Amino acid sequence: GGRDVEEILGDPELSRLVVGLMEEVSAVAERRKLPLPEDWTERMIADTTKMGPYRPSTLVDFLAGRTIEVEAIWGEPLRRARKLGVSTPRLQALYALLRSLDRRSADRREVTPS
Repeated sequence: GGRDVEEILGDPELSRLVVGLMEEVSAVAERRKLPLPEDWTERMIADTTKMGPYRPSTLVDFLAGRTIEVEAIWGEPLRRARKLGVSTPRLQALYALLRSLDRRSADRREVTPS
């Protein structure tokens, strides 16, 4: 939705989504025998909160009309989770939404004269 990280973490529903995504990542790491520390999610959110209102690179690229690194950042972790049999419904939803946005953006880039 074009929100910066501070806005996302300040919104209770979006913050729950962030925590859920991070728990999915942690479950994949655990399955790969690369467990993250128990307080990993809390520490990452605390560190991110200290950074203030910044825009993630995916949002920066999207707003600038550039290709979003959907496959590298979101698709590859999803494929690895599937291969391991780990359920990641939040990651799947985010991947689908970002992929759709990127395709729409690509369609606009193709019809925009240079």
